[in-house]
Amino acid sequence: MNINELTDRLDRISKQSEDLNKSFNNTNNLIKMKKLEIYFYDKHKNIFEGTYLEDKKQIIELYKLFIFYGMLEYVLNNIY
Repeated sequence: MNINELTDRLDRISKQSEDLNKSFNNTNNLIKMKKLEIYFYDKHKNIFEGTYLEDKKQIIELYKLFIFYGMLEYVLNNIY
């Protein structure tokens, strides 16, 4: 192997490295843009839809149930 072959190989490796670096940066930028897009567009989406935490009225109802069952458990434990 002579010096010319080695320099050619090193040049090809360098070019491949640059291409992979560009590809990686493009992919990384796309991922960042997708994350930002999800953050901004889904920011106001209600993640508790279909649960007891969907709105304020249902949360108050859920707390009332917790208090009721807590008091019921207290009474039953003290009677028996």
